[in-house]
Amino acid sequence: MKNIDWIQIYWTKKLDNLKNKELKGSYLFGFEESYGYLIGTHARDKDALVTSMVISEMATYYHSKGTSIYKRIAKKLYEKNSDII
Repeated sequence: MKNIDWIQIYWTKKLDNLKNKELKGSYLFGFEESYGYLIGTHARDKDALVTSMVISEMATYYHSKGTSIYKRIAKKLYEKNSDII
């Protein structure tokens, strides 16, 4: 079984447990190294469609603020690591 299949099965069970109140807490975001992202609980398949939607929303948001995803990430990286650059 591929990692993405195992992770999808595992998190489907966990999300069901959260939904049925068998577990405390909430789920926001998950991913694995081969670019599989699971965002929220509305879609249980980690694929590029959900990721593309979220990145599109991010691009629209940052554009409305007069910046871009790239500029925002670069700024955050510099703020966090400027002492070692």
